[in-house]
Amino acid sequence: MDPIEDDDPNQEQTDPDNSEEEEEEETDDEQSNNHEAVRMYMFGHSLVDIEIENSPRKDEGKIGYWIYLLSQQNNQSFTYTGQWGFLGGHAGSLPPISAWGSEIIPSVWDSDLAPFSDANFNSILITPGNFMQWRPANTPDPNDNNHSLLTKTEILMDWTNTQEEDGMKFYIYENWPDMAPFLTNEQFPATAQQFSNYNNHTMGEFHDWWLEYYDFIRSSRPDAHVKLIPVGSIISKIFENHLDTTIPSSELYVDDAPHGTATIYFLAGLTSYMGIYNTKAPSNFNVPDTIHSEVRDNYNDIVDFIWNELNQFYNSQD
Repeated sequence: MDPIEDDDPNQEQTDPDNSEEEEEEETDDEQSNNHEAVRMYMFGHSLVDIEIENSPRKDEGKIGYWIYLLSQQNNQSFTYTGQWGFLGGHAGSLPPISAWGSEIIPSVWDSDLAPFSDANFNSILITPGNFMQWRPANTPDPNDNNHSLLTKTEILMDWTNTQEEDGMKFYIYENWPDMAPFLTNEQFPATAQQFSNYNNHTMGEFHDWWLEYYDFIRSSRPDAHVKLIPVGSIISKIFENHLDTTIPSSELYVDDAPHGTATIYFLAGLTSYMGIYNTKAPSNFNVPDTIHSEVRDNYNDIVDFIWNELNQFYNSQD
């Protein structure tokens, strides 16, 4: 198995006559997010941010890059930075550094020049590794000072909350699982049946682990603004249940970790954008030709599908 890396690897239009009524129907969360200038710090790893090798646009492996482009198309503001690592490393090395970014995105913070509190972040994205779901997130780890994934998450939330007087919005990024256990002798790529088994696991037991993790966090920090974005399970639903054409795993992933092609990070950014801003992605977004043709040609249909999945998920959490 090639492990995921914790280090650097090298509107919809509304009817003006009904706008007041529609605003009254929006939740407070929707009203505050739709056009908010999002300044985000990401505690992540290579399923969030990686350079796409042998690509003219290496940034296409960064979900922040896609969120930025989508927000620009919808006249919204998004800036971000972050760092590679797993939760134990993140929690044990505070304050964090500004290791991530893109040449096209205005810099939000330089950790060599200013403290974290000067960046005025208002959003934090957190994601555990994708190979840690074999035990509940609140189970102490004897190899890490008996800290559980929940404890490490609490450390990150509590520390970042002290850095911003208005408090933070926290987003839990549900990634996708290790593919190696679904392969014969860990030989990538997956066969069609192996890929189907993988997707069904992602939508099932893997997603269930994240739901429990999410519940642990909300119970532990009931006053915090916390939101799970079910990225991995929605991506698997797109491939397993939604698209008419089956896309081979070799055209979506590059190894068994599995790191994705630009298509995977595009879909992850697309889902994250809609989860963060509480709005559909712009229908006129120009999907580049580096994205798989089945995804590119069905962009608006996929946007509708993701939007409906997110709405169903959040309504079920109320």
